[in-house]
Amino acid sequence: MTADERFAFTPGVVAVEAVLAATPAVTILLPHLHVYPGGMLLTLQALGRRIAMTAPDQWRLITSTFLGLPHDLQGQVQEEDLLQIGIRSASCTWWENDPGLLAPRRVSVDQTEFDDRLTGAITAWIGSLPPPPNFEVLLRWPSAGIADAVIRIESAAVAEAARRSRLLWDAT
Repeated sequence: MTADERFAFTPGVVAVEAVLAATPAVTILLPHLHVYPGGMLLTLQALGRRIAMTAPDQWRLITSTFLGLPHDLQGQVQEEDLLQIGIRSASCTWWENDPGLLAPRRVSVDQTEFDDRLTGAITAWIGSLPPPPNFEVLLRWPSAGIADAVIRIESAAVAEAARRSRLLWDAT
């Protein structure tokens, strides 16, 4: 199923309601998954506070996830220091820039920046359903002080949500 084909369906929902990672400066939430017959939409919520930043450029690195890396920091920051999203299942491990079984078709970000805080959504379309029994959502964001964060989700809950997904109209 492609990202465009999913718009012909209403999704089934898996409530996850998890804090994937938390530091004094940044919190990443995974509230739920939207599941379709042939894939799922993973939406992470990011909350950031400038007051808790320790390094002068840390705020700029964190907001760069949503706004793009500032030109004066390009070349000084390695891509692996920025936010990375992954999926691990019994059959594979996939990271955002690494094509694989569960590779997304689209990753997008949306943000609202205030002087001292940031809220944003990081969305990845996963173009297939994970195999049983479980899979893990992986996150690392070294520039925000987040090493490897992992949350395990039961594949059966995702499969059940896919069955609850309803076709709205034919994709013609």
